[in-house]
Amino acid sequence: MKKIIGIAVCMAVLLLRQAGYTQSHFRDRAGVSFRGSYWHQRKSDVMMHVSSEDLFDNEVNVGGMGGWMTFFSGTGDNGIIVFSLGGIAHVDVEENGLFNEQVDVQVVSPILIGYQHILFGDRNNSAFQPYISAGGGPYILTRVFTVNKSFLDEEVTVKNKVKPGAFLGCGTYFIVSNWFAIHGEMRYHFVNFNPQNNESGFEMGLGLTFSWTR
Repeated sequence: MKKIIGIAVCMAVLLLRQAGYTQSHFRDRAGVSFRGSYWHQRKSDVMMHVSSEDLFDNEVNVGGMGGWMTFFSGTGDNGIIVFSLGGIAHVDVEENGLFNEQVDVQVVSPILIGYQHILFGDRNNSAFQPYISAGGGPYILTRVFTVNKSFLDEEVTVKNKVKPGAFLGCGTYFIVSNWFAIHGEMRYHFVNFNPQNNESGFEMGLGLTFSWTR
């Protein structure tokens, strides 16, 4: 109980200490964010699935894991323009026998331009800076399908598609110092502007933000 009280007191002191940073934190500032995320697309049921019938019959499915790099620039009191590069992968491996293996790798690589609107503006003096966001751009879909029928017999097929799309989201920055923040965001991606598209889905992630005065 004493440890919990101590942590709560430290958090309260940190929040009060950051009040001076946050009143217009992103005004006249630029920076970069790195965020790991999970993207639950409509075609994917689980994040990870492993099954094995016997020694030589195995199936592994890993999907929706990836990350983002985002460059941003504050505009006015409450706005941030963002440019994001992302990569989300789905990997399906099926083994039947000692050398018979199929590997299906599907990668979605969005290149997105968006806008974040900081809520509450100068009225918010806490370290938490929530926002809503929207944007769009091309979603590059890459599929690499590999079939190994024997030790020396391998067949590789590569397909690429580019689909337009958009996203809506919300998130928050937790300001730690005048140059560093923890950043969480949730988005829904409308690939091909269609919520029913197989690649469309809900994405959420957490990362780190570094900023500097322009």
